[in-house]
Amino acid sequence: MIDSVKTIAITGAGKGLGAAYAKHFASLGMNVLVNNRNHKDVPSSADLIVKEIKKSGGNACANYASVEDTQSGKLILEQCLDEFGSLDYLINNAGIAEGKTFSKVSIEDFNHNLNVNLNGVINVAHPCFKHMYENDSGSMVFTSSGAGLFGQHGMPAYSCAKAGIIGLANSLHLESLNKNINVNVLSPFAYTNMTKSFLDEDQIKKFGVEKIVPLVEYLINSVETSGNIFIAGAGKFKVAKMFENDGVNFSSLDSIKGSDISEKIDEILRETNLTKRKDASESFEAL
Repeated sequence: MIDSVKTIAITGAGKGLGAAYAKHFASLGMNVLVNNRNHKDVPSSADLIVKEIKKSGGNACANYASVEDTQSGKLILEQCLDEFGSLDYLINNAGIAEGKTFSKVSIEDFNHNLNVNLNGVINVAHPCFKHMYENDSGSMVFTSSGAGLFGQHGMPAYSCAKAGIIGLANSLHLESLNKNINVNVLSPFAYTNMTKSFLDEDQIKKFGVEKIVPLVEYLINSVETSGNIFIAGAGKFKVAKMFENDGVNFSSLDSIKGSDISEKIDEILRETNLTKRKDASESFEAL
């Protein structure tokens, strides 16, 4: 349970995982900002979630900013401060899917995907992180994907954006090491509108959104857990980490030829003697 009233902002919270997070944290007594952009001629899904939360005795407000708007984060932060007096936690959840290979997608569609899935995350995170940094307190969960970790055929822009989120979150973790801020990445797989084409009827219950929520609750409230990439789905929780092997040193040679690389390529590619680096500088220093 939450010790005192805190405020959490959740983007893309009008449905799917975001809606599940919003209702859950409201049930714990948090103030919840429910962000979801308005769709033309369609009742706001953010309003519907807020109505449901208030009907259950919770406290919430709706925000309609599109994360593509560079001012969206500023608007979300200001509304949290105006309505609730604080912003303690942020879940960057908004995103869109795609379904075209790199050879077929237009550059306009590719950039639109990046603008929502990566730049949209930056637009919201920037003012919110600055606020948390200045107040020496906060927690952020960034939503990535297995596509960002491993790539996915037919989803090049989505994969690119989700990989960028991991780099951003890792950097914010390092920036806030001396602050009471934790930053983590979540790669969830649950039954939502974005994933329903991947699941058959027998898998829908197995991959319910409610099976992701407990990890997010832990991450929001954890002080000691930061800088991790979690994979979650169907009640299973894992971490993904990046390692480098100890490589092959050719520095004793006067010159290095392509044939030298060819002779040692199996050793260069081996998946043994692995080391996790704390940052890029440490990797550079190990050369």
